[in-house]
Amino acid sequence: MAGPKSLRDIIGDEPHLRDVLKRAAQMDNLLRLVRGLVDPALSPHIVLVNLRQRTLVVVVDSSAWAARARYAGRELIDALSEKQIAVERVYIKVRPPIKTGTV
Repeated sequence: MAGPKSLRDIIGDEPHLRDVLKRAAQMDNLLRLVRGLVDPALSPHIVLVNLRQRTLVVVVDSSAWAARARYAGRELIDALSEKQIAVERVYIKVRPPIKTGTV
């Protein structure tokens, strides 16, 4: 009886899953980079970032932090440009944290 397959073995058989994991790793690296470029108070409130057609999409956890992120937009564009990442605009979205537990 063979043991369970490792995740690496499963992914190795599926090119689509490999691509999804590669994209997730790229987004995680970008998230870490962006968090390192903004004010430390704002950093933990950035939930997700994505780069689409030279637009940096920044998702924050509240509208108050969205305002702070908007103010940091130009600074982010300039800092990413110095790192050879072409961004023309920053789009801010709000996604409040998901509450868990019973009502």
